Amino acid sequence: AAQYSFENDYTDSSGHGLSGTPAGGVPSFVNGLAGNGSAVSLNGVDDYVELPIGGVVASADSITIACWADFSNEGGAWQRVWDFGSGQDANPYMFLCPRVNTAGPIRFAIRSATVGEQIIESPSTLASDWQHVAVVIDGQTMTMTLYVNGSVVAEGSTQVLASDLGNTTQNYVGASQYAADALYQGSVDE
Repeated sequence: AAQYSFENDYTDSSGHGLSGTPAGGVPSFVNGLAGNGSAVSLNGVDDYVELPIGGVVASADSITIACWADFSNEGGAWQRVWDFGSGQDANPYMFLCPRVNTAGPIRFAIRSATVGEQIIESPSTLASDWQHVAVVIDGQTMTMTLYVNGSVVAEGSTQVLASDLGNTTQNYVGASQYAADALYQGSVDE
């Protein structure tokens, strides 16, 4: 539905025209994983990327969200590799956190406006250096699975699907729905 290679820009290479835009400061680009070209580098201070994918989220009973992440394991608490939603409080969202607080495990969480957070967590923090991370929500089996480098690190049932979030209006790479959470410090690709 959307593909962001971050080849020195924010273009959606899927052909669906859902190109992102830089927000806050201006993210830089660095060398990505060998063979993958460039990656967007986020400083954890003031920059992130906004994606116009609310319609994609609203239409997905089953969805896979995958990326390469090079997390610094520095910076503030509750950083987000990505966070798709419509604001804080009781609004719907789903996010991938590379570490709970400042030293906890990787967390994926999803909630609708009427159903509280459905959470799965890995045994450990997302390691620094390039890691492939994928979240799969299966609408048929009502399950969610978290993969790191192709291995299942967490799985569980869910009462919430991506489509239950509706047309999300705040879809970020590197930022949270909650202003108090730190911005992501590291790089993201593909």
